Amino acid sequence: LIALRASVRFMRKLTCAITGANGFIGSHLVNIFRARHCHVIEMTRAKNFDLSKTQPDLNGVDVLIHAAYDLKIIDHHANQKINYDGSVNLLRHAKKCGVKKIIFISSMSAFEGARSMYGRTKLAVESVVAEMGGIIVRPGLVFDEKPRGIVGAMSKFIQHSKIVPLIGNGQQIFYPCHVQDLVALLFYLANTTENNTKPITAAANHA
Repeated sequence: LIALRASVRFMRKLTCAITGANGFIGSHLVNIFRARHCHVIEMTRAKNFDLSKTQPDLNGVDVLIHAAYDLKIIDHHANQKINYDGSVNLLRHAKKCGVKKIIFISSMSAFEGARSMYGRTKLAVESVVAEMGGIIVRPGLVFDEKPRGIVGAMSKFIQHSKIVPLIGNGQQIFYPCHVQDLVALLFYLANTTENNTKPITAAANHA
């Protein structure tokens, strides 16, 4: 992934819509696309975008990067309606609007037999993305120098808790992915003409 940082400079300008643009990964995506002089459409609740509501105008958009996911939802019914149905409706709407490329940010938690609701939902959305010919990226544990996202939540928990439970009985392996390497990969995928039919794992090859 590190090598991609230098390789993205030659890419042409494009219009990119990013869901979850104010999130950890989304905000970094906005920065790199704008730094490369692309037109960025930030899709956030503050800008009238919500997975459970009316679809936005995506006419003229070259690439849709779907990074939004509501982690606060723990109810299965609500999760189905918002994180799954909302994502599928958005992706199908994007196709109708003529969006040329769809990139879905999934997770390494998405695999057959996944026990978490998060992993199962991501996997289910992946199947729809694959049918549409979209690109699926499965990041590992995304981090940077100022912990946010899952790493940030873990850091805060450790700092304020006297007892820290062992994830997976201490046997859980985490494969890290620096957020700058991830967004460089995503920018490359948004611009390349290569076809990627299988999920792309974005993580270090060792724990």
